[in-house]
Amino acid sequence: MWSCMIDGYTAPTRQVDGRILVISYEKMDEYGKQIVDAEKRALAMIKKSLPMEISYNYVGM
Repeated sequence: MWSCMIDGYTAPTRQVDGRILVISYEKMDEYGKQIVDAEKRALAMIKKSLPMEISYNYVGM
């Protein structure tokens, strides 16, 4: 989660024929969806725990 706080969220990808493609949520398997959902919940909890003065700096994340 620290990398999400520093670098922002990175969508899951898959390499197909030498190209890197972003996998949409709808096309993920159940395990992938669980991982994405857990990351989003954890990031939301971290953001909510920040003091008001700090949280305004991270609105765009």
